[in-house]
Amino acid sequence: MNFHALLDHFTIKVATLSKFRFFNNSIESPSFAEHLAAIEFDMPIIQGEGYYEIPAKSLVGPLDPAFHIAQWRGSEFPILIFHHGNNERPFDYGATSKNTFKNIFLVKKEEISANLIAIRAPYHRSLKDYTREMTHLSNFLAMLAVSTSLVDSLVQLAHERLISPIVVGGISLGGWVTNLHRAYFGSADAYVPMLAGAALEDVFLESAYQSLSGETARENPEIVKQALNFELQFLQAPEANVFPLLARHDQIIRLERQRLSYAKHPLTIVNKGHVTTALASERLREHVLKRLINPRDQF
Repeated sequence: MNFHALLDHFTIKVATLSKFRFFNNSIESPSFAEHLAAIEFDMPIIQGEGYYEIPAKSLVGPLDPAFHIAQWRGSEFPILIFHHGNNERPFDYGATSKNTFKNIFLVKKEEISANLIAIRAPYHRSLKDYTREMTHLSNFLAMLAVSTSLVDSLVQLAHERLISPIVVGGISLGGWVTNLHRAYFGSADAYVPMLAGAALEDVFLESAYQSLSGETARENPEIVKQALNFELQFLQAPEANVFPLLARHDQIIRLERQRLSYAKHPLTIVNKGHVTTALASERLREHVLKRLINPRDQF
């Protein structure tokens, strides 16, 4: 096992020292499609750069998504809608914060000729909120549905302002949301999922990350798979506008399993693990920004 894989395993091992386990309290849930259909929120009046809180209604109750217009250059520029990774504090831009949007884009924001929008998923204000709510599979699906719906609202806003191209991207959790938006809406020009696929159940049932899954989930794999897998919807989407990035030594988003989601799409593979890829900000920036310049270029 090389350094990249070892670091993934070490990170997971440290996380298991806490009592938190995904879906340990319940795995009963409506389907993702039912969660998505139930989401309600009103988009705020956009007044330039800044933070926008959006109270949302869902099948699990009120939720708290938000977005940050971090850079607005104007409607004549392309737009990137980016979703953060799992358990980040997406609007904490401090020097030691766990924040992929900051590390990938904000550190060189002035060099990027595009409008930049970051999303905050529900339950991502604090670690306490996150670990309390992620013990229920229904809350996890509601979180994904709210983020997916918010992405689509921002895409529609960009369409109204005649912005082109519109690129949706994200890493890890954000990559799953990126792919869910394509599977259920498909209204952006290009999708850039990084460290994600469409077989989400594999993370919790088969990867090294399964040690963070609760006993309830591990004893009911078919229920978890039915709730989380969206490969069929993803593969049926007609547009060849997905530009994924996976890591060869990733112990969480397993390459050989998730690459099956991208049978007809150009796949970039980096020789790293999950953690080391997330830290490779320059490489990730290059991968995403290429789509802002050539959103449908296959080469």
